[in-house]
Amino acid sequence: MQSLERFLIIMRNTNILVAGAVALVAGLALRLEAGSVRQTITIEPGWSAVYVSVAPEGTADEVFASWPVDSVSAYSARAFRVTADSAGGLTGEDTVISPFAVWMRAEPHTSTLGRLMADTVLVCHGTNETAVAVEILGAPSAPRIAWHKSNERETYNYVGVRLAEGTASVKAADYFAGCPSVAGDGPYYVVCNTVDGDQSIIAAGGGFGRHQASAATISDGGVLLVPGTCVSDWSGPLHVFPRDGLDFGADGTVQTVEIRNDGAAAKYVTVSYRDSAGGETRPNLLYRESDSADVMGSWDGLTNTLMRVLSTGDTWSVAIALDRTKLAGSGAALGGVLHIEEGNPAMAGYTAFAADIGVSAVDAKPTVAWPQGLWCVQAKLDAVSWQSSDTKSVDDVAAGGIMPVKFYVHVDAEGRAWLVQRVTVAGSAASDGSVTETLYGPDATPPTGVAYSRRLSSAVLPVDMGMVEASSGTFGDASAALGFTYAIGPDSPSNPFHHALHPLFDNKRMDFETSAPDGDNATNYVGSVKPERFTIGGAVVLDFDAGGGTAWTPQERLAGRLTWIYTGVRRQGPVKATGDFTARRVMMNAEVVR
Repeated sequence: MQSLERFLIIMRNTNILVAGAVALVAGLALRLEAGSVRQTITIEPGWSAVYVSVAPEGTADEVFASWPVDSVSAYSARAFRVTADSAGGLTGEDTVISPFAVWMRAEPHTSTLGRLMADTVLVCHGTNETAVAVEILGAPSAPRIAWHKSNERETYNYVGVRLAEGTASVKAADYFAGCPSVAGDGPYYVVCNTVDGDQSIIAAGGGFGRHQASAATISDGGVLLVPGTCVSDWSGPLHVFPRDGLDFGADGTVQTVEIRNDGAAAKYVTVSYRDSAGGETRPNLLYRESDSADVMGSWDGLTNTLMRVLSTGDTWSVAIALDRTKLAGSGAALGGVLHIEEGNPAMAGYTAFAADIGVSAVDAKPTVAWPQGLWCVQAKLDAVSWQSSDTKSVDDVAAGGIMPVKFYVHVDAEGRAWLVQRVTVAGSAASDGSVTETLYGPDATPPTGVAYSRRLSSAVLPVDMGMVEASSGTFGDASAALGFTYAIGPDSPSNPFHHALHPLFDNKRMDFETSAPDGDNATNYVGSVKPERFTIGGAVVLDFDAGGGTAWTPQERLAGRLTWIYTGVRRQGPVKATGDFTARRVMMNAEVVR
């Protein structure tokens, strides 16, 4: 078949493997101090493809030294996320980034595979006469698939799978149900050895040509070659985040695991906490399901198997916490493994999906000062002020419902508290693979080239508000309420009297060009042309409960009563809303880049 010839060209002609492909695989710092998993794979005689879900320690030369293979090609779908530069060379030729990096025992000088990453498909040429099982120890990763659309070259998506323990095989039709890149019944292919010892691609289940999904099956560690109909990020029946596990480092206490059902049917999902196969001590963890009624509620020990039935598209979020007050502070590396799988074969569309992610931490008691860092404040406003007459106002009247609000407060190294509308958390990666997180304020922009970034923001504060320092009190001090004041200017996009599309709320005179009178000057309201907008005042007051919080525990939180005050929205006086709040430290950075 013609596609086979093109496949062999890609696999054998190492001249097209440019440095970009090597950078995807070689020279990465792989850390076994994270929770490790042992995976057994089978090397068949001749050509075969296997899926490796762990990243072993050591170079490719060291890993493959005892394998009965003379060549291994590692497939990285990341290559399809890179757009070829049409002006890449001096003569204007395309810059080609191959999806394969190659290791060859007899030709080490032409090998381009430096280290083996987790979540990788390997195409091996076995020199053995019978199937041989080999074992790999390494840090696991959840699957990610960069689906690309098949073109006139008939390039395939190499998809490897992990299945639940004890499951021999599942139908490909069930496994890929819900994937937008797979059309109907396939087809699905596999890599195999032909009678003349050459490499070939045949339809899954035997025979050449189109093979229907109803007959194609896949086993644990197996690989299917699937033509893609479109680009997508579908990574399997379940999408697990974070893919590389939980790294608490030397000072982290809380992280979140999310599992999303990307399949076409409801799935019975289990999460269990296991020992690391690398021999590390497993740290005691706590958990709390973040969609519980009390999002700041109590923690339970992660000693049992967690279970949830997820409908299609649903996400299960579980907060995982490390209580550092129980650690010895020896500085030793700790590790465990979270095992996630679909666990009920009786349910329709059962796929037996399984994935492992590592848990790592350093046995340390950090010295970061309390309470410096970024705090997330969540409140439920349940009482408001009532203007019974032009001269009388009554506070703390029970409201008809509860209004949830969320905002952030940063405490610097000097103990000063700042109210922030938004902050960006950006991570910069070092050469050893570690990531340093930096906080950027509302007027700062993270530099290019960061490993990742995410924005934390509040919808109840004006979007053009800078960082506002507290005007009274001390964060966490029950003896003096912590107060912030801010203003929503007449031209602020958050001003309630600023209508972006209505011409009568543009703060202009009737010619729609000349500015209207200043609304903050009371004498302007006696003229024939009235102001259209004016400044709204805001105040946030946090009355902390006595007793405070405990540093370095997952329950690292404070509580109290919140008062939110608006001035300028009615002529009789301010509007006040009150409710209970909880504050949880989410970042420990004492500095915010401005």
